[in-house]
Amino acid sequence: EPKLKELYDTQPEIKELINIAQRLEGIARHASTHAAGVVISPDPLTDFLPLYKAPNDEAITTQFDMDAIKEIKLLKFDFLGLKTLTLIDKAEKIINAARKLEDGKDHIPFSIEDVPIDDEIAFILLSTGKTSGVFQLESPGMKDLLTRMEPEVFEDLIALVALYRPGPLGSGMVDEYIEGKKTKKSPGQKKPTGSLAKLKLPELDEILKETNGIILYQEQVMEVAHKLAGFSLGQADILRKAMGGKDKDVMEKLKNTFIKGSKVNKISEKKAETLFNLILQFAQYGFNKSHSAAYALIAYRTAYLKAHYPVEFMAASLSSDMDNTDKVFNFINECRDMGIKMLPPDINESTREFKVTGNSIRFGLEAVKGVGSSAIDAIISARDNNKFESFFDLCSRVDSRRMNKKVIESLIKAGAMDSFGKRAQLWAAAPAIMDAAMRYQKEKSSGQESMFSDIHEPAPQQMPDVEEWKDSQRLMMEKEALGFYISGHPLNEYKNRFIELSVTSIADLQDVYDKKDVIIGGIIRDCKRIQTKKGDSMGYINVEDMHGNIEVVLFPEIFQEAQDLLSLETPIIISGQTDKNDKGLKVIARKIASIDNNEQIEELKNFKPKTRQRSNYNGSNYNNHKNNGYTKQAETNDNDMTQQYKSLVLTLYNNTELETLPKIEEVFSRHTGSCPVYLKIINPDNWETIFSTNRQVLPSQDIISEIEEILGERSAVLN
Repeated sequence: EPKLKELYDTQPEIKELINIAQRLEGIARHASTHAAGVVISPDPLTDFLPLYKAPNDEAITTQFDMDAIKEIKLLKFDFLGLKTLTLIDKAEKIINAARKLEDGKDHIPFSIEDVPIDDEIAFILLSTGKTSGVFQLESPGMKDLLTRMEPEVFEDLIALVALYRPGPLGSGMVDEYIEGKKTKKSPGQKKPTGSLAKLKLPELDEILKETNGIILYQEQVMEVAHKLAGFSLGQADILRKAMGGKDKDVMEKLKNTFIKGSKVNKISEKKAETLFNLILQFAQYGFNKSHSAAYALIAYRTAYLKAHYPVEFMAASLSSDMDNTDKVFNFINECRDMGIKMLPPDINESTREFKVTGNSIRFGLEAVKGVGSSAIDAIISARDNNKFESFFDLCSRVDSRRMNKKVIESLIKAGAMDSFGKRAQLWAAAPAIMDAAMRYQKEKSSGQESMFSDIHEPAPQQMPDVEEWKDSQRLMMEKEALGFYISGHPLNEYKNRFIELSVTSIADLQDVYDKKDVIIGGIIRDCKRIQTKKGDSMGYINVEDMHGNIEVVLFPEIFQEAQDLLSLETPIIISGQTDKNDKGLKVIARKIASIDNNEQIEELKNFKPKTRQRSNYNGSNYNNHKNNGYTKQAETNDNDMTQQYKSLVLTLYNNTELETLPKIEEVFSRHTGSCPVYLKIINPDNWETIFSTNRQVLPSQDIISEIEEILGERSAVLN
């Protein structure tokens, strides 16, 4: 760069900076450790490479990276620890314990290793997308793919894991696979017209039969090269590595070998070259089948457990994620959808983890915030088949050094001591009862009890006459202790308003099409504020109702309007539009109102979206939320749309052709107005970034149609 050279030659500071930068270039910036990599050598490692021990870390690591280790011919293994394996182990133990409890007999232990790989009930669960909690298969995008693909055999699951990655999803491979699967099931259907099928090579068709005519696995690349082009298995592996690493020199050399070998098998040079290029195209998305099979097996086993032992499986899932409030919240909602009753924590019934009781699950004490392992051990040890009879009995039998005031208060808040009295009374009586119990423990430990044999426990403490907590306070305390509500919900009192406003349950939003107008209601669990490149503030809020939670996007104008409503735990109503993609579901807000503010509610009601839902909140049964319906209203005109819409959002992908941008500019120039335009950029890993622009347009159906003609369907949304 001439300008840079000029600066280097004329400015000493720039020269010094560049000289230093050149010396630093290529030097390791910091030491990092592979999460699962283990190096194996025939003799002590120090005979082969230098080692390193980071300060305050017990782990010893190599100073060579994985490429250097490979060069000196040492072996590196990746040992990946999965929490799901612990979950399966917990489920097995719960199932076997429940079997013995039923009749007291010893049964042949249930083992996940013995379950059939072709269980019909498990595959029904999988093909209907009921996979919350199932390993690798619980994301919205994966659930959608499951329902489209309808897996019937284990090989389908192996393919599913390999297909659900950005490359195959964006290349059309998924659609080609599903089309091939349907053709295989119904031979009368039109044959697949994929690029590989057009070659009409029987040997190729046989290799690709299991993946419905596409190259999905790296092993298939090797098999094609071996059987059709005469490669040795070693050569085939070199080809696989070269394609994966995009080594052009090696690939060009192997291409000639491939074409020559194919000729020996009576495949024309033209077909062989076409086949090689197609293999190259598919190979960049190729996945290791053995890796996929291992993950598919764990996915299948968790699906089997959920299908056949739903209560035990959900209890194990809850116990495995007790430290993750969001996951516990989602699992509890899943339990309710499955008809599994959640029982609150109980000082006499709860164990450390979540526990199966018939067709119900009892909260574990470890899920109560502020109750640590030491306190739980002390409580369970003191209880030891002899239930606590009163608040004082609890405090006198459990070591007060391990069950302190904070632990007691957390247990009261969570409802774990409801069998001893009302929560407000327990809260008020706690200091006096704890003092009395502590004195009793001291007297007992000092031997005074044996000196005065007629002195035992003090007389039962009289509970103070205090007013019980109101529902709102009780629920607030529960949420502090558990992270969510268990005995009720703050929205219970608003069910009539939800019916009046045709509110859609958050759980039912998964069944609503993309870009549909909805009204949701809930309380704010979280609020994040960010700045656009233009400097405007916008926000993301997490809204929770009785059946789930969802992220709501607030673009700058609506974010500014709603400032006074964005405090945590505030009950609100939102009019907006669904926004679905492989990462999940969001709602783009258009209007927000406080549930308690009649004036704001009227404004929201008058702010009519193009389509409205009938209420799915039944007046007689608030929890009956699976009956969505839609009624079409008259289309709005452009003047109405100007009043109604606050922004236009264009979705672009990293691979969007640059030539399309001037065409978009032309569309903007034909539809100038006052509605600001935002760009949502989605990168190959499905991360989203939102940018503001300095463009303003007139919102209309025409501008949507013109943009979609350039960028594709659903690429433009008015909010």
